Amino acid sequence: MHALRYYVIWAVLICANMTFAQEISLRGNVIDQRGHAVAGANVFVKGTVYGATTEDDGSFAFDVSPLGDTVLVVRHLAMQTAEVMVNIKIGIQPITIRIRPQSTLLEEASVDIRNHRSIDHNRSITLTTMDVDTSPGSDGDVTTALRQFPGVQTVGESGALFVRGGSGEESKTFIDGLEITYPYVTGVPDIAQRSRYSPHLFEGITFSTGGYAPAYGGALSSILSLDSRQHPTQSSTVVALLPYGLQGGHDQLFNKRTSAGIDLGYSNFGPYYRLINHQTDWTQAPENWTANANFRYTMKDGGVIKWYGYANTSAQAANLPDVNNAGELAYLGVNNRNAVSLLTLERPFSSRGNMYVGYGFNFNHDEYRATSATGNLQAQHQLRLAIRTPLVGASSIDVGAEGFSVRFSPTATSSTIFDHKGAVWAELTLPVVGRATLRPGLRVDYSSLLTQAALSPRITAAYQLSAANRFSLAWGKYTQQPDYMYLAAMPHIGYQQAHHYIANFQHNRGGHLVRVEGYYKDYTALLTTLGDGTNNGSGTASGVEVFYRNQQGDKGLDYWLSYSYLHTKRAYLDFPVRAMPTFATPHTVHAVAKQFVRPIGVYVGGLYSLATGRPYLNPNNPVFLGDRTAAYHNVNINAALLRKWGNTFITVVAAVNNVLANKQVFGYHYADDGSFRVPVERPYGRSLLIAAFISIGRDRSDEILNQLP
Repeated sequence: MHALRYYVIWAVLICANMTFAQEISLRGNVIDQRGHAVAGANVFVKGTVYGATTEDDGSFAFDVSPLGDTVLVVRHLAMQTAEVMVNIKIGIQPITIRIRPQSTLLEEASVDIRNHRSIDHNRSITLTTMDVDTSPGSDGDVTTALRQFPGVQTVGESGALFVRGGSGEESKTFIDGLEITYPYVTGVPDIAQRSRYSPHLFEGITFSTGGYAPAYGGALSSILSLDSRQHPTQSSTVVALLPYGLQGGHDQLFNKRTSAGIDLGYSNFGPYYRLINHQTDWTQAPENWTANANFRYTMKDGGVIKWYGYANTSAQAANLPDVNNAGELAYLGVNNRNAVSLLTLERPFSSRGNMYVGYGFNFNHDEYRATSATGNLQAQHQLRLAIRTPLVGASSIDVGAEGFSVRFSPTATSSTIFDHKGAVWAELTLPVVGRATLRPGLRVDYSSLLTQAALSPRITAAYQLSAANRFSLAWGKYTQQPDYMYLAAMPHIGYQQAHHYIANFQHNRGGHLVRVEGYYKDYTALLTTLGDGTNNGSGTASGVEVFYRNQQGDKGLDYWLSYSYLHTKRAYLDFPVRAMPTFATPHTVHAVAKQFVRPIGVYVGGLYSLATGRPYLNPNNPVFLGDRTAAYHNVNINAALLRKWGNTFITVVAAVNNVLANKQVFGYHYADDGSFRVPVERPYGRSLLIAAFISIGRDRSDEILNQLP
């Protein structure tokens, strides 16, 4: 803890040197086109945390330091965002800002201008880079930050996302609309691995827990959509200093239309694991080499060409207890090589439409070293085309097609399988009576390996009850191929299926968001491995989720409460009967609070999580999966210091996870005869993270501050 005290003292000394400027009272009113007052609008100075929410009479008032010529931003759920140039100075008069209603009442629920991101943002979780960086316990990892929101189960021994009773394989990740086949680092069993992709590479992070549009396939439970960054405002170099590694990158802006970047990183968790007393018997702590690169070009007609590349090589090895040999340690080593290349073109199509074309390549090679070497190799090519074009009035249609060519080689059988997949889809956006919008759609998938097609109809209906209140219903059929490891051994199996039924109510006004969602999922044709393997598995998942978030931009406060209730049972894989799976728990609660102290540029946050016990298999219990672990309790705290010297911007992060040092058991592994067991538990008590992110040559103040509440 000496290092933590050093960083805290250093942060305090830096903050003590800050100066404070005289503040000015900025007042005004927000009205619509008819001159009526607009209540609940967020008004703030762009690039700062100065702001307020309009009262019932449309008025707003807040104090701000003198900034001279600047931009005032006005946002409202049912209105178009407005930006007004103002000159903030002593004696400024009250100002009146006029804003317009959305062109369609459910604009946020319609398809994004870039067609491949067809997600209902009103029912999705949207994060910024700062949301991830400042979420207590996330340690800058996207998927870890998402576990603090409704619908995601607490599975501490895995880095994957387990959503609404679905397994980790049922959640898919996309970057710029293209599928990522191996989004998590490969590692030894029962130790959670991080996502491969840093949140700093993306400007949009959207997570849908169900009911997504036909543009997305191959996922039974959820999708995570990541959008890579656009052009930087100027060239810059970024250095990240972590307790387990070093990362450095450079973005070069050649001109207003061309930019490129490269990012290199190395990590070795050996010293860090010794610091936090990691209890795993490592013979080689996780070691990674990573490279990211990008290129962006803006065409004269407004089209954008983007390329993103990723390469990673990693290795780790540990002595793990063998439950069938009274816990005697057995060696397991894991090597991984992974590469991704994504090329996309987005450009205007017709007068108000847009076109998207993307090509993606994924490569992954896993090698496991124990008494014998095993592993697998997979290479996937993907070509995707999507078009959005307006029809009559505010209606529009989205159509698309994609094709995959997959090669998979399991080392154990030394056989290679090939699969050629294709899909087409279409979705209409139809304004109907009053404030209602209807979005019917259809997706058709085909696999040469399965020699069958799957039809997936989907529909969403939404009604804007008022400017702040919205109600929606969604139904859809979703299909997913079993993993290629199963298909290599059981080529006769087919698509797995799930039907989603979702009802959602949302209230959003004045920084207060209330979301209540109920759902029912009906699983059919799940894979079973009993006997020769069939698609006779089935299951259901139902639940209610409540989410409340309060973002007070003028005070720098952001906090939320989330509660998820889940009832699920399934019969799949080797389940002899229907039962709640080991990755599910009935009740999950999160309480998160983050405070930005504007005068000294410090972020502080805390998290408390509670999850009821999860099932685990005890062969001595005649009831299948009848035992439960103890309840999960976790407290995390963190702090971030934002500092700027000229064009150098520094963020220093300090975090302590599992503050109470709870010994958390996630389940047990039993010997085949039930005579011996080993707990699956958190392999450390408290953990400490100290990190610094340094941007050289570019003032990132606006980029960071625009993402604050």
